[in-house]
Amino acid sequence: MLLKTFFNNFFTASKGEVGASILNVISLMILARALGIEKFGIYVLFYSYHDVLNRIFNFQTWQAYIKFGTEVLDGKEPERIKSLFTACFLIDAASMILSAIVAVVGSKYFIYAFSIDNEYLFLLQMISFSIIFYAAEMYIGVLRIFNEYALQAKVQISIACARLLLFIFTYLFYPSLEGFVYATIFSALIGLGLKSIAAYSVMKSKTASIDLSGSYRYKSWKRLAGFIFYNNLDVTVRMITRQIDVLVLGRLFSIEVVGAYKLAVHIGSIFGKLAHPIFQVFYPELTRLFSQNKNILAKEFAVKICSYLLVFMLFCYFCYFMFGKYLILNVFGESYESTFYIGLLYLASIVIAVSVTPMSSITMAKGLVKKAFYNQVIVTALFLIVFGLTVRPLGAYSAGLAHIVFNLSWACLTIYTIKKHKVFSYGN
Repeated sequence: MLLKTFFNNFFTASKGEVGASILNVISLMILARALGIEKFGIYVLFYSYHDVLNRIFNFQTWQAYIKFGTEVLDGKEPERIKSLFTACFLIDAASMILSAIVAVVGSKYFIYAFSIDNEYLFLLQMISFSIIFYAAEMYIGVLRIFNEYALQAKVQISIACARLLLFIFTYLFYPSLEGFVYATIFSALIGLGLKSIAAYSVMKSKTASIDLSGSYRYKSWKRLAGFIFYNNLDVTVRMITRQIDVLVLGRLFSIEVVGAYKLAVHIGSIFGKLAHPIFQVFYPELTRLFSQNKNILAKEFAVKICSYLLVFMLFCYFCYFMFGKYLILNVFGESYESTFYIGLLYLASIVIAVSVTPMSSITMAKGLVKKAFYNQVIVTALFLIVFGLTVRPLGAYSAGLAHIVFNLSWACLTIYTIKKHKVFSYGN
């Protein structure tokens, strides 16, 4: 029954991820074809800067909302769910405003550091300002905690459709770097609206039977703050491995190298997107099992999901090895040929990452965010060492190698943490 529920929710959530991924790949194809590898590289660098600042200040409170919201609902205190939502949303909004301010102020220094023409400064400032459009990410927690995976899928596909339509319009009437940046920003604004509407409608319908007229306040502020703090540190450290490779390659090599590498990352992310619906579905289910003290069942559940994921990802890697080069050359052009070979290494790291996705849910559901952060620091240090030693002789291939080392070492350390804290040793 548990596996059936998981796969039902997984396939529902996957519709959004897979559907959005397909639409985003088409958008990426239009973008890469229209701009050429050099302008595409500038686009990639600008959005890497955007993502770094967004990740540093984005507290990802939706994860805390799922953990503590589940406890509140299971603990027969549903009236406190509203105050928990309000607190998490305000934290997200404040952090996004701060992030946007820092990004706008620092944009001119970024332009100078990477020797990019000053005429693109205004574009980077616009991209930096658009960080505030990600202030509604709390909708993820709201939809997941109430099992609204179908609605989340609709939101994801709608945003991807909007981006694709905007990219097609730009390609036909204003095929330039400026045009695609404005299209991307406008699609983020549309996303903000759709996410806000979805979160509001679900909260309104699901809490209609709950008495929220009183002044109910969430009690465990210290635990909530600690969880958010260490989870944000964990995400920030993890961000280093996801963005520093692009920034270093852009600093040491040509914009063309950045474009080829980032395209390989985007292709790998098509398969990596599987990790998102897995985490979306697995994390709430695992949290419920732990809250009900069903630890042995949780262990069996995790092992089965990891096994299924490994087999599927090995099949995906085989398909890329057989057909990837042909597709890249015919879809993106011969200037992107090196993308295939870079992708062989990067996709190998994705195989590992997706296969062990349930492990991050285990540590988070048990509240081991501090330990997860320490593990993240260690494996990030290993990533930086491998990348730093190999980047000059290997170029973009060094990033793929470093990601393999990162994901393997993370899996080993996480297994060690789970065993050390005897996560599955007690319960039914």
